[in-house]
Amino acid sequence: MKLKLLATFTFLVFNCFAQKQKEGVLLDRETKEPVEFVNIYNGSDYTVSNADGRFAFTSLNDSVRFYRVGYDKFKTTFEQLKDTVYLNKSVLELNEVIVTNEKTIWGKIKDSLSNNYVLKPFKEKFTLRSVLKRNDEIMRIQDLQGKLSRKTQLYPRGIQANKKDFEVELINMRKVGVDSYEKGPYMNFFSLQEMFLRFSSIGITSNTYDFIESTFNNENKMKLEFTDIADSTYQMKGYYIVNIDNYAIEEFVLNSTMIKPTYQKTKGARYATTNYSVQFFFTKKTESDLKHYLSSGKIEADVEIIPNDDSAKYTYSYSNFLNTSDNFSNIKVNSNVKENRELFSVKHPYDESYWNSQNQLLLTKEMQEFIAKMGSENKEFKVRSNMD
Repeated sequence: MKLKLLATFTFLVFNCFAQKQKEGVLLDRETKEPVEFVNIYNGSDYTVSNADGRFAFTSLNDSVRFYRVGYDKFKTTFEQLKDTVYLNKSVLELNEVIVTNEKTIWGKIKDSLSNNYVLKPFKEKFTLRSVLKRNDEIMRIQDLQGKLSRKTQLYPRGIQANKKDFEVELINMRKVGVDSYEKGPYMNFFSLQEMFLRFSSIGITSNTYDFIESTFNNENKMKLEFTDIADSTYQMKGYYIVNIDNYAIEEFVLNSTMIKPTYQKTKGARYATTNYSVQFFFTKKTESDLKHYLSSGKIEADVEIIPNDDSAKYTYSYSNFLNTSDNFSNIKVNSNVKENRELFSVKHPYDESYWNSQNQLLLTKEMQEFIAKMGSENKEFKVRSNMD
């Protein structure tokens, strides 16, 4: 197939004025693996590490702090900051197995939701990245930045979700990917409405889970691991990290794996979601604040698709990264996009100056290689992009 290349990504370039700037990588000291979702911040600026552990931090302030739930806090300065930073995991101490239907920690967490989270309309800024892979090869990348008005932070019992819960003002967007593929089926992204709704779900059905409680040796937090003991279709497990002082959830992880795939029929093929996982981080602006907000998170899913003629099996992997800022602010949100529209079909002009200077969505090495492939002389695909 003929490739029509509309544009390529421009890589990050930072203009240096009076600001200090640093790029580096964050690794687990024990495993030497990259650590994603580490907050890099000081009193005036903030960013977060990507899946490669890479970060780019720019600030007028000289101090630099690193923190992620489950790791020791680390503080340094721009002058002392090295290119590679090793983080120490917090030590966990096992306490006991918690009986599922007791009114213990799990009950206290649910009772404290209204105290710890905003369950009424509020506004914030967001950055969102969606990546679609086919048989472990990237097919599409889309980055969005804008303002969001939402009905509630979470959806506990008594708050129903509907189509008008989210309003989005899109400010910046970049996208590039395969518009069509010669053989086999093709998957679309979620809509903005579906995406933000999924980032608002942290609940599990408590009466079918076993819990194991453990505490951190250097923080007043506990890890509450859960395993579903009733579902025979999916293996579901994960954990909450909870602040013991107020029973606020600071991290939520859920992994759901299909034990024996049950396929559903669609036009020309059958499909099954074989894996689904989420990882959300909640924090407060300052220690004195009462309310937590979703600061960053990731949703991943694997879907197997088999054409009706059984000619092949395709595995699509869909990952979504969300980061938020200016939470609970008085910003105005003027919706300029249809929130129920499939993400990759959304249209918005490309602002090169913004993407050259932002530090919230660093490209991973894999993404850079994909972008280079889209611009190579080997023109195999038709490409869709807004960066022309």
